[in-house]
Amino acid sequence: YLHNSESKSENGQTMQLCFQATVLWMGKPKVCHSLGESEEQEELKIITFEETSEGQQKVLLLFLKNSLHWFPFLHVDNLYQLILPQCTDLDIFDKQCSSLAPANKSNSSCSFFLPFPDGAYVHHVRQISQPMSDMLKREQKMFSIAEILNLRSKGSLVSFSGEIMERSLCDSHSGKKAETDVSAQKKGGLLPWNCTVKLSVAPAHDSSILLDIYIQAAFVPYLWGLLPGARILFRGLQCKVSRFGNVYCVFIASSDVCILTPPHNSPKHLNSTPKFSIGYLSNIPLQPLNLGQAQVTCHLTCILSLSMQWFCDLCNISTEGRPSECNNSCSSHIGMIKATAKILVEDGTSEVTVFCKNQQVQQVLGLSPKEWEVIQNHIRIKGSIYLQHNEISTGARILEEQDLLTQYLRNLCRSPVVCRSIVLAFRVDRKSFKIGSGQLRRFFCNELEFLSRVRNRPNLVCLNIQETI
Repeated sequence: YLHNSESKSENGQTMQLCFQATVLWMGKPKVCHSLGESEEQEELKIITFEETSEGQQKVLLLFLKNSLHWFPFLHVDNLYQLILPQCTDLDIFDKQCSSLAPANKSNSSCSFFLPFPDGAYVHHVRQISQPMSDMLKREQKMFSIAEILNLRSKGSLVSFSGEIMERSLCDSHSGKKAETDVSAQKKGGLLPWNCTVKLSVAPAHDSSILLDIYIQAAFVPYLWGLLPGARILFRGLQCKVSRFGNVYCVFIASSDVCILTPPHNSPKHLNSTPKFSIGYLSNIPLQPLNLGQAQVTCHLTCILSLSMQWFCDLCNISTEGRPSECNNSCSSHIGMIKATAKILVEDGTSEVTVFCKNQQVQQVLGLSPKEWEVIQNHIRIKGSIYLQHNEISTGARILEEQDLLTQYLRNLCRSPVVCRSIVLAFRVDRKSFKIGSGQLRRFFCNELEFLSRVRNRPNLVCLNIQETI
């Protein structure tokens, strides 16, 4: 975006990072005392909008500087309220609107041009039931999954719908590491910086036709709800063909998704203790300190860290070798395995981190008692093992390439055996929860960085894990 300024450049212009959105301006500004107080009126406005959309004026909103952080939170075919706090001037938008778009932004379909006001924010009202977007007016072709699997044109963009059958993690599919990957991980990214989310999508639940979709971790923080059992509308995914002739799709910066049907989480899984069910993870921050034991059905997205150590039962010393090496003066040959894991779960409404220990780690890994005993026997010999899947340091802990146990656990942590739907019984870790308005967090999308204030996310302590099937 070219912006006139009094800079020292020769032409008196500087380049600024920005993004724009074409919106339909609905109604006149009014004073609103609280968020959502006029949502019933907004329902009437939506009906009017759908019936008389041709009479609405289009406005080109330009987002600059601090308003750039709204980019991942605005979606096509949704109704929003543009709110200016502590402002009672109903003519404020008329004063800032211009009938002339910037010289380098030609958009003849818009009547007005409005820079997003400083200090303003956007409140989401609801999704519009009958989309009127230009994207759908262009009669975008919808493919069936069978048609996509028969395509051989590399790089074409396709749109389709399907049900997610399986979700797992894998190494970066492109094999390329962006320069911002490491810095993104350092600044709050939870998923492994070098991983990709793999979705296997079918036309229907009982179909044997599967299409694989790969989404880089950089996009995942904005894509909650991509869980097994959910029916999703994918738009603008890039179709590719592997060296073996297999067709797959890749999520790119211009791609879009819409959740048509959420996952099927049957209430029968909660019949044993229905009074403890909180419904959704997003309800936890509403009453974190008043919440005792609770239960929720969610999806285990990733194991962020896994630690297993052998401790001498007598002197309580952890060793890196055999039990007899714990202490020269200790004659005990009896010990115990202490296991801890930090996992990431989500249910489409929110994501939280959960701390598990000992027997709960067995439940997280989905191991049978016999398999768990074999793992413990290997730990008794090895002494300890530690995996951190969002680790960016290459010097602190170097994986042993020939260590079969490490390789097995690392692959297991990313497999569908672990990344699955579970019924989680938990309590809130009160020590980790801080009451406040939220914290500033940085988000990354490819080479772009966004700063946004998000509410505090409480940590959970696992009490029990049950399977949903």
